[in-house]
Amino acid sequence: MPARADNGSALPALLRRCLADTDAARSAMLLGAAETVRGAPVPGTGADRAYLDGTTARARAALGDRLYEEALETGRALTVHEATDLALRDERTPSPTPT
Repeated sequence: MPARADNGSALPALLRRCLADTDAARSAMLLGAAETVRGAPVPGTGADRAYLDGTTARARAALGDRLYEEALETGRALTVHEATDLALRDERTPSPTPT
């Protein structure tokens, strides 16, 4: 199991990157990582929830159900450091596709 840090400041950064990302696999991995950092599924209400749901739907549609779930699980297994590196990676560098 990855080392988890009680780092509340990482969660907003991971979510911002996830929501802004055009790389569906990275977006799904960051969503999984954000869930791990928080210790539960990412919450949201109103417009925030609608935007998060839309981002999730776009990533799932781009990847398909199986790859989306694999990317989400890959993200959940990341340490905070690994998730931060993933979030900061240049968008022109494609994220690894889950296998």
